[in-house]
Amino acid sequence: MSTSIPLPFFFSHGVVHARIGHPPIWPPVGLLSAGAPAKVSFRRQSNAHRHAAQVVSTESITPAKEVSSFEPSVWGDFFINYDTKPLQRSEDWMMEKADKLKQDVRILFETHNDTAKKMHLVDAVQRLGIDHLFQDEINNVISDIKESEFTSSSLHEVALHFRLLREHGIWVSPDVFEKFKGEDGRFINTIADEPRALLSLYNAAHLLVHDEPELEEAMSFARHHLESMRDGSRLKAPLDNQINRALHLPLPITYKRVEMLHYMLEYGQEEECIVVLLDLAKLEFNLLQHVHLKELKAFSQYQFQNLSTYYLQEFEWLHQNYKPGFKERVALSTLSISVAVLCVTATVGRGDAVTKESFELATGRTSAVIACAKIMRFMNDIAAFKSGRKNKGDAANTVECYMNENKVTSEVALDKIESMIESEWRTLNQVRCDHHQQFPVVQRLLNLAVSVPFFYDKKKDAYTFSRYIQEIVGDLFVNPVPL
Repeated sequence: MSTSIPLPFFFSHGVVHARIGHPPIWPPVGLLSAGAPAKVSFRRQSNAHRHAAQVVSTESITPAKEVSSFEPSVWGDFFINYDTKPLQRSEDWMMEKADKLKQDVRILFETHNDTAKKMHLVDAVQRLGIDHLFQDEINNVISDIKESEFTSSSLHEVALHFRLLREHGIWVSPDVFEKFKGEDGRFINTIADEPRALLSLYNAAHLLVHDEPELEEAMSFARHHLESMRDGSRLKAPLDNQINRALHLPLPITYKRVEMLHYMLEYGQEEECIVVLLDLAKLEFNLLQHVHLKELKAFSQYQFQNLSTYYLQEFEWLHQNYKPGFKERVALSTLSISVAVLCVTATVGRGDAVTKESFELATGRTSAVIACAKIMRFMNDIAAFKSGRKNKGDAANTVECYMNENKVTSEVALDKIESMIESEWRTLNQVRCDHHQQFPVVQRLLNLAVSVPFFYDKKKDAYTFSRYIQEIVGDLFVNPVPL
């Protein structure tokens, strides 16, 4: 027998907000027409599931303001009613100009023979957000760098070489940094006065995997001296801003499109600036933003999605006043946070890049999927706990479960869970190298993971309280970059 269940979500301008601890869920296009009732069929239900269905189906949805701490989006119906404004130049002109600049950049890839120049070119292309236009060229450079012998006395170049290869799933030993250490095994003092080199070392060290104490030491050394330089006002622009951002969120776990906004403003001040790259980045950003605005307008007009069995399990726990153990809570909530579904969608549209092995990596309960889910689950729960966001009908989150099970304070629980987050980042770094042949899909999963700090950075819940990212959303989707 089918049971019609009004979804216990909170609706605000087309976004379906799940209960505490769950991100908004976007419905697939065409799933249901606006205003249609959502029906979920449960044929072989447990008694608890039947009771849950009966309880929910006999009650109307109470307005969100009466039962939850969710607040309306600061954007309201902005994107629904937004009329796309004309571009700074005609779209045809911008696309023609961009095509010319793309050809100029391809020539740069062909004519750069020096390894250091190739590395700086790839790094700039990636950080300016135009790497998707030159995947073949970048892959060829990375392959050349991997196969060629690289020797340099520059810590900045050695660290950049290390970071680029590990970012692309190619294993590099931490031993490459031994030349910058003294007989006592510690980093030599002369590099402590090189802020750019220290920044490169700091970012590179954050690609460490489990059991790499050399990189932990490098990270600690670089952070100590970078913080001293920052506090002593010894830094100049744009390096000072880059160091401040890295000390807050190192480059490997930074949301790439936000970093690109900063870097576009800074790249022109660097000695190695290649003007054609900057011009192309600005054009590409504005053209892509124009497309994103149209997509946001369409996405914002959809309302419902089926309730999963994971939510019913949580309802059962709540109904029975059951307090799950920490591991049990993590096992369920890493499923209910929908990361597994997002990882599957990451393979859509990849064509031949998605092999059988790649698909299994993204769709199974693999270390990559589990690590992504745990990072999102833990950061979401920490933000919810710190903000005191607790709604009627919420089950205990992972922070509360850890406190209850281990009889510890919130400070101890938060420290422990934050160390678990760090461990999952190292797992993802290991995945880069272990699954190099499936790198196109691995990169999609990594992109999903690095988007999490964008919403839950500084223990704030910007997924629920959109005011925290109002400015950056405006910069990404509304405000064009001056050409």
